[in-house]
Amino acid sequence: SPAGPRHVFDEMLARQVPDISINSYNALLYGYVRIVNMREAESLFRLLLENQLSPNAATLTTMMNGYGKLGRMDNVRAIFFEMSSKRLVDLPALNAYITCALRAGDVATAERMVTQMGAKKGALSPDTRTFLPFIFRFLATGDAVSAWRYFEMLCGLHREVPVQVLERMLGRGTDSDRFFEARQLMVLFRMLKDSEASDAKVLKWKAVLENVVATESEVWRAEMNRRRTRENASEMNRR
Repeated sequence: SPAGPRHVFDEMLARQVPDISINSYNALLYGYVRIVNMREAESLFRLLLENQLSPNAATLTTMMNGYGKLGRMDNVRAIFFEMSSKRLVDLPALNAYITCALRAGDVATAERMVTQMGAKKGALSPDTRTFLPFIFRFLATGDAVSAWRYFEMLCGLHREVPVQVLERMLGRGTDSDRFFEARQLMVLFRMLKDSEASDAKVLKWKAVLENVVATESEVWRAEMNRRRTRENASEMNRR
């Protein structure tokens, strides 16, 4: 809890300890946002303004994330537009805005932002953190096509896909709804084998996939048997 750090911070201010920078405020703000205590975060933000410090990109991005967790998109937009007007928008800010929009269900805004980022080169082009919220959002809402599309975009960055993502996708792909096709599951499994995943995790998912394939084969054989039975019955009736 930031309660302890805040007490120390207030003591430092009371004793006029030198060199209390914006980074000190940012560290405490991050703690409040992490536990979604925006009342204290807002109080601290006002305090830094009173002490004539200028919020930097990290400060405003942290506040944006906090409001996004509460679904307060008006506040998120206001901060983002302020950052834009002051030319403070960086990649973490863009990713935070996308995450906030997706959390609020505004997929169109998030996708429009990615399209704009894709047209840029260098520091503001999409990275791993740009695509992860899309994948998790579409896994949660049951949109397999969109989840896979953003997964392919993530792979297109030519960086190692986090093990957490591969496991989330394998888990969603092998549940009772059969979210992904068999070929897609095999792509995920091969990537898991080549990743830093432990041997235990690889063996676990190998067993799961083998069970899925076996179940799929049994279902296919049962369906073939039903078709043959119907065809034989139809043939007997024609005679």
